[in-house]
Amino acid sequence: MTIQHLARDSSSENIAEALEHDGCVILDKVLSRNEIDQVARDMAPYMQVAPKGEDEFDGFETRRAGTLIARSPKAREIIMNPSILGVTNKLLSHAATYQLHLTESVWVGPGSTAQEIHKDQEDFKGCSFAKEHDTVISTMWALTDFTEANGATRVA
Repeated sequence: MTIQHLARDSSSENIAEALEHDGCVILDKVLSRNEIDQVARDMAPYMQVAPKGEDEFDGFETRRAGTLIARSPKAREIIMNPSILGVTNKLLSHAATYQLHLTESVWVGPGSTAQEIHKDQEDFKGCSFAKEHDTVISTMWALTDFTEANGATRVA
């Protein structure tokens, strides 16, 4: 499967269309080097002390630090990206409301094993939703190269 790459200034409609068709899309160069560096600086003290995962799913060599909204003013701006909010509004239009579920910075350490294939909406297993309704839209903002060698997310 080839994943579509769209320009950073693509419309919410085009991004949503790619997501509906393929289940994923890559927006190229959305963040500037300065924005990436600022989030990395904001999160560095938290990542340094974040514990490594305690099981294979979380990754024994992987560190996670959450609460980006409280810890990084630049991350707050990024989370409110108008194009992404437009996509969310379109794809979750069947919902009366929605909320941000999780923000975290993830560092996949050397020697980490690949995480098992899973759906993020499994976080809501106990809830009943119509099958045709998306319940989760996930975004990942790569602050470094996002490659198979360094633990990039796999898409099925």
